[in-house]
Amino acid sequence: MSLGQSTNAQPSSGALPAPSAAQREHSDGLTELLARRIADQGWLSFADYMRSVLYEPGFGYYVSGNQKFGVGGDFTTAPETSDLFGNCIARQCQQVLESLQEPAAHVNRGLSGDSSAENPERSILEFGAGTGKLARAVLTTLANSHCLPDRYYILEPSSELRERQQALLSLLPEEVSGRVSWLERLPASFSGVVLANEVLDAMPVEIFSLQGSDVLQVGVGLKDGVLTSGFYPASASVREAVASIQRSPGISLADGYRSEVSLEVPGWIRSVSGMLERGALLLIDYGYTRREYYLPERDAGTLMCYYQQHAHSDPLWLPGAQDVTAHVDFTLVVETAIECGLELEGYTSQSAFLRANDLLEFASRAAAGDAIGDAASEGQAGTVSAQSLLVADQVKSLTLPGAMGERFAVAGFSRGLDITLRGFLLEDQSHRL
Repeated sequence: MSLGQSTNAQPSSGALPAPSAAQREHSDGLTELLARRIADQGWLSFADYMRSVLYEPGFGYYVSGNQKFGVGGDFTTAPETSDLFGNCIARQCQQVLESLQEPAAHVNRGLSGDSSAENPERSILEFGAGTGKLARAVLTTLANSHCLPDRYYILEPSSELRERQQALLSLLPEEVSGRVSWLERLPASFSGVVLANEVLDAMPVEIFSLQGSDVLQVGVGLKDGVLTSGFYPASASVREAVASIQRSPGISLADGYRSEVSLEVPGWIRSVSGMLERGALLLIDYGYTRREYYLPERDAGTLMCYYQQHAHSDPLWLPGAQDVTAHVDFTLVVETAIECGLELEGYTSQSAFLRANDLLEFASRAAAGDAIGDAASEGQAGTVSAQSLLVADQVKSLTLPGAMGERFAVAGFSRGLDITLRGFLLEDQSHRL
């Protein structure tokens, strides 16, 4: 993150496309709101600022109507790259859904028996479903395998994205589309598969800096009517989180070290764990183990901003009209999940996870013209040769180390399952956590 003030000038990290007049007007409106809030409070913690620029009703990046995904948006996700990603996620879901047809031997059913064991729910809950392409690919693949979930729930904070999801998924056969519903909040209880693809990286983080023996945190203030960032005394929760990092084996943070801590990820894990009666939780995101996250050379943190397929490091530029994100500390994720009683199924790269879930088989079929419900070739199909080249490029994007394959990791957890999740059989890197 670049410390300084926002002037709406181009970030120094590189030339960015000029924002439209509507984007500037939108951003100015949010800036005025933030300025009033800062005037009342003195300054905002970076997490509060990040929460506002991403989720402020009417203004936040994820709740506004601007296109976010794909070529015309700010970044490209795996489901947007190819439905092969969703095909493989479906294969993992299928294993879990089929296992839920039989009561688990070690699930406590109470004195009078558990009626849900006789008719167990077999559903999927996806957080932040983007354009709906992952849901479409998963549902179509499961339909072809005669293993549709009872329900496919979507928890989506953006009304604009929810409308796009509804429009896309309504095109599926009624037997499939009729199983999809949108939630406003977590259900009290759930059995099935919980999917979160690129969800944790969008949760607000605090930025800390070590100054001698003291811990400071980055906050956002106001100077001459302009948003500006600076160091402020760290809160007790930030100090505690930093102290926990410093106690971790193999970590030594030098004077002046700056990075992020997530105070929201643990609470989210606890909430999901609290509702999951039986099934699996799959988390796919870019991140590191704790020792990798807080390497000495990574002393400026991982915070990045994305605007029209360009990356830069100034979160104060054009608030509300660009994405702001940070990598995930997967060690923190795993520690919290285990504390909540979930069982770690595995931790691996996206490449290994997809290959373990029949990526090459799906790719071969898609290259031969069998789309498996896949719209990856929308308007691009042409000859089988052209289709083969397209599919090969998609596989490279999903699996190569320099693309998404090694930058993204998958962590899997379970409760009440008598199986080993197939996605971690090829390569489990849990020992690195």
